[in-house]
Amino acid sequence: MTRVLFICGKNRLRSPSAEHLFAGRLGLEVASAGLDAKSPTPVCGELLNWAEIIFVMEESHRRRLAEGFRRHLKSQRVICLGIRDEYRYLQPELMALLEERGTAHLREFIHLEPENDMDTQPAAWERFDRRTLFQCRILAVDAERAVNPRNGHSGDYFSLRFPDWVNVVAITAGGDLVMIRQYRHGSQRNELEIPGGCIDAADPDPLLAGLRELAEETGYHAASARLIGATNPNPAIQGNTLYTVLAEGCFLATERAQDEGEDIEVLLLSASELRSRIRDGEIGNALVIAALYLAGV
Repeated sequence: MTRVLFICGKNRLRSPSAEHLFAGRLGLEVASAGLDAKSPTPVCGELLNWAEIIFVMEESHRRRLAEGFRRHLKSQRVICLGIRDEYRYLQPELMALLEERGTAHLREFIHLEPENDMDTQPAAWERFDRRTLFQCRILAVDAERAVNPRNGHSGDYFSLRFPDWVNVVAITAGGDLVMIRQYRHGSQRNELEIPGGCIDAADPDPLLAGLRELAEETGYHAASARLIGATNPNPAIQGNTLYTVLAEGCFLATERAQDEGEDIEVLLLSASELRSRIRDGEIGNALVIAALYLAGV
């Protein structure tokens, strides 16, 4: 296995996106870190000694690495990908750049299996006449015409446009999970869930959006937190992204700040009790269960 370390400034957007992209590739063991001391995973001598290949995003990162960690840089290759800090976590344009530039350099050192056999992928659909049929505070309904490349059939296709979301798996120092219960108008019942919500335009990134939601809904803060994944809630009709934050060492710190439309109960559950409630159907939100799976609960 070739050990690869991706480094950016704060380990919140570019380097964790790269770790997500290349994790699981045949022949690679991957990690990410940030040069900022407050990064979720800060650069340290142990990580640098572990790495065989180090990718930085900008030339300034290479200089900071050389200035602060020169004695830990021995036989490792340090490569600059030339990717500026102007992308969201897992943004498609960022992932395409990482794939193109990262793979090109890695092929110089090891044989990389292609992530997909592109010859087997369905051809792209021709899409046109996109329009918005309805829009409100939380969503929009869009329609477009599209042509099936397999048989030339054309039809109307509909999608729901939501903002990106974030869920938070919050774990206290004692190992309990911070849960919430609130009424949901779709299921028309109280649902047992994890904290989360929409990522606002004012949120700097998904990680901080998740920590904001955690504090607003529960009053809990985290000793440490990191992004652990991103999923598409329903790719058949939605294009938004659901990010998952793992918040650890959580403690009650502030008063809650619920929205006018919220009425939230906060409770703590052990991991075994949580799994039991999933089996019993009390926790039935698929997005919550997916986040708990990513956290390994």
